[in-house]
Amino acid sequence: MKGLWSQHFPAADPDSPPSAPYKQCFLCPLCNAATCRLLISSTPENPGRRFYTCPAGDHKFFKWADEVKPDEFINVPCCGGCKAGVCRVRREIRGPNAGRILFMCRVKEGEGSCGYRVWQDELETLANGQVDERRTSFQSTATNYDDSRPVNTDLAEGSRENDLESTGILSDSGPATTTNCNNTGAATTTDYNESGPATMENFNDNSVVDNVSPVIENLRDLECLGVTSETTTKSSGRPPKRSRYGDLKGVTSPLDSTFEVQDEIGVNSVASTIPMTNLPRIASCSKTLFTPCRSAQLSGIKPFCVDFDSPSCSDPLCDTRFQNAMSKSISEAFGQAAVHLQNELLTILETMDVKDHEAMSQAAEATFAAIDRLLFDNEDFKARVYELIHCATLLANIEEHMPRNDSYQKLVNHCSSERMRLDEINSFHAKAVDSMVDNKKRLKVLQEEISSTMDWLFQIEAELSSCEDEMLKMERELDEISKNKEVLEGRFLMAAKALEESQKLRELKEAEWIAAKAAYDRARALLRGQR
Repeated sequence: MKGLWSQHFPAADPDSPPSAPYKQCFLCPLCNAATCRLLISSTPENPGRRFYTCPAGDHKFFKWADEVKPDEFINVPCCGGCKAGVCRVRREIRGPNAGRILFMCRVKEGEGSCGYRVWQDELETLANGQVDERRTSFQSTATNYDDSRPVNTDLAEGSRENDLESTGILSDSGPATTTNCNNTGAATTTDYNESGPATMENFNDNSVVDNVSPVIENLRDLECLGVTSETTTKSSGRPPKRSRYGDLKGVTSPLDSTFEVQDEIGVNSVASTIPMTNLPRIASCSKTLFTPCRSAQLSGIKPFCVDFDSPSCSDPLCDTRFQNAMSKSISEAFGQAAVHLQNELLTILETMDVKDHEAMSQAAEATFAAIDRLLFDNEDFKARVYELIHCATLLANIEEHMPRNDSYQKLVNHCSSERMRLDEINSFHAKAVDSMVDNKKRLKVLQEEISSTMDWLFQIEAELSSCEDEMLKMERELDEISKNKEVLEGRFLMAAKALEESQKLRELKEAEWIAAKAAYDRARALLRGQR
């Protein structure tokens, strides 16, 4: 059995930086249920200064980014169940778990959520324990393999099955791949049995990969020079469940249960005998094709390539031309799938209403998670989509707080009715004043007649008393009318003031709506035009 190191051959593509195992976020200290959004100030007082603000609720939380302490950030892991992306985070404020931070699946309940829920302190404790266990396991495994293994082909073929049985990685059926490595030398054994190529389940009994562990080691130097023939429908202890995007959750390949390489995949001459139809389909981008490795013990593995003395492997090893062609075709297929996902997201966003900005965010996050799994650079597209969602959120908030037409019409009708009542009381007041003036004139004439003639004294006195009584009655009526007039004048002033304020508020909201609508149209045009 002969072997060559893969570092002797040029890589098909340059190494890409490893993806982060988690995402740092700043949790809002007021609502404890929303991740603050990082924005840039454009005010003359603080130009270009970054600040955090909470997008949820009406508390309008605000804090400058340079005032946030490092211990206030939270490392949010990816979902360990359905791998839909970064988890949702919430801090409990009541009950026995007050103060603890909970990570949940980003997909809402009833919409295809996998039900992943884990506490931050438990996750950190589990991660620290697994790191120590895997480091110890890797050291003990590495000492069992050295450079004194037989070089003879017959001896190597005869001892291959024993090696698989001793390490506990020989599978009964389905694809499996076995990898043995140490610091000084490494070998890869690919066994093709009756049911197809075999894939390694685990390195040893103490190094089982945990799907929940957030510990992800740097695999930038790892190059997988084999191609997995096809995926299986073997689930990992959970029945398949269909999500809202059409894929089956819990249906994973053996590659997902061991380690998944995200940086680079090369293809040697051994893979040339495998049909291309057995490769994973790239059109279905809802499942992860290659995700970061979750096993800490793989961090020390170096790239290697081994040739077996078999008729199917008689071609020269590590054909760089075939490797480059395969990598280019895979990259093109990934790019086409990413562009297809972008177009689908654009179609969904254009058909949705601005009031459904939360659904827009969920669809965008799910699409971005799928595109990120395809190793496609979509930062510009992501920024434009986020800008569109932000403008849609502002537009929906403004439309929600705008005064409704029925309330405005009620104010107009109320003001009109009060105006009519005021006009009526004004007419009654004018008639009462005219009557009082006429009565005063008549009283004066009667007084002159009394002084001038005594014959008509009794008659005039009787008429005078009646006029006085009528005068008192009119004065009381006039007082009541005056009081009613003052009350109605106050009501009219209040109604007029309310109408004026409502008119100003309506004009202000209409101006804001026009500005927000223009911003939304510009963002939508930029999104479609600069894609």
